[in-house]
Amino acid sequence: SAASDVYKRQAWIGQPWSDVKIAGWIEGDGQIVGTGVEYVMFWRKDCEHCHELMEVWFQPEVPAPTLAVAVPERDGFPTVGVQPFACDGCALAELPDGVDWFLATPVLVRLRDGLVECAAEVTAGDPQCLEF
Repeated sequence: SAASDVYKRQAWIGQPWSDVKIAGWIEGDGQIVGTGVEYVMFWRKDCEHCHELMEVWFQPEVPAPTLAVAVPERDGFPTVGVQPFACDGCALAELPDGVDWFLATPVLVRLRDGLVECAAEVTAGDPQCLEF
């Protein structure tokens, strides 16, 4: 299933992003160009760690083109405890609801020329996939 594919983050390393199953589920206008360094950030609207990561590392400017993918609960996006979105330079996208996305957020994916170089659950204090 698409949801169980999330558990295989380490299997994403070295793969073209376009071949990673979860990439095919992402809805929205944001696109991965496939050149240079790009980030895909999976976040939840009520996730304090996600917003802290954005505020510390993705404001006032993004370190590289970043696609922020909102992850819903099975029954949709939360309306309680929603944090302000703190990544003005991010392109926005989302995963569809109706699926149990077994994804502890935030997850940051670093792409280089369209290939997955790093994919990890991160925090503002340990943003391991960020390239400095």
